[in-house]
Amino acid sequence: MGLIRIIKGGLYRSGVQHRLSSRRLEIMDRIACGKILGSASKKRRILEVGCANGKDFVTLVTDRGDLDIYGIDLVDKGLRQKNFTMIVGDAAQLDFPEDYFDVVLSFGVLEHVQPVEKLCRVISEISRVGKSYFNVVPAVSTLIEPHTSGVFWQLRGQGRKVPHKSLNYYSDDAWLQFEGFQDASMKRFFHIPPFITNLLVYRSH
Repeated sequence: MGLIRIIKGGLYRSGVQHRLSSRRLEIMDRIACGKILGSASKKRRILEVGCANGKDFVTLVTDRGDLDIYGIDLVDKGLRQKNFTMIVGDAAQLDFPEDYFDVVLSFGVLEHVQPVEKLCRVISEISRVGKSYFNVVPAVSTLIEPHTSGVFWQLRGQGRKVPHKSLNYYSDDAWLQFEGFQDASMKRFFHIPPFITNLLVYRSH
């Protein structure tokens, strides 16, 4: 078992992962000027693409009656809470009208969507249904690539990379070339300083 897998397992068991996810969400909310977590005069709709078991967002806001939260994933992981609606489906085709959600979120999802044609559709759908969106992907400057347990994995030659069957590793600027993200901004921030750097690709209205 690789060192990073051991560390990650320890983080989950100790509850540190929960604190890191909370901290990341707070950083994103500051960048969003409070549009994710801040109070609002009306209930806001939020969609999380690839919600899984909810550890990155849904379970962090269980007490927020002012948030109407939806989550979509290919598999139902049994996530249930009173302000949450689970959708089993594919984010490449979201059955919602344009700008239906105040905010669309994803955490470490887009770098796994393959092939690239499908990734293009998912990004277009995120942009279409969300007035604002905030998507976390690995920053190319990250010291440790946690998916591969590799140090400076992104700088290695193709023959020296640790294989990963489902990882798109684009440069930070490349994300802004996708149709749907062409009006986006980006911000790098530490998820686990100084080792793991995230990239936030976002549009905030």
